Amino acid sequence: MTETTEMRQPPTAFGEYNVPSRDHISLYGDDQLLNVWWRGNVFQVAPSCFRVPRAMKFSDFLTQVMAPWASKDPDYDASRVGNWKKDDEPIDPKDDDTFESLGIEHKGLISFELV
Repeated sequence: MTETTEMRQPPTAFGEYNVPSRDHISLYGDDQLLNVWWRGNVFQVAPSCFRVPRAMKFSDFLTQVMAPWASKDPDYDASRVGNWKKDDEPIDPKDDDTFESLGIEHKGLISFELV
């Protein structure tokens, strides 16, 4: 038996993919999925996903969704939350802003850190 060290090219075509998406925006009515990442947190190293209304005010999101989730970590301090980003772009959300008005799409990513 001989050992082969040459690299093999992985397959590049697997055929047509006709599986309907199970998380398509049309299945969520007035809601959307929102990924939230707490940058710099050693315990939450990946974004968490939440189902939220697209028209939800940012202040409601902070109190009804984010605070219950993030307050499980003893380092969480709502008064220190800042440096918001949409993907890699800095944003400055106001209390009355909605996810629609901020341009945050279905399955979009927002992130924050403690300042």
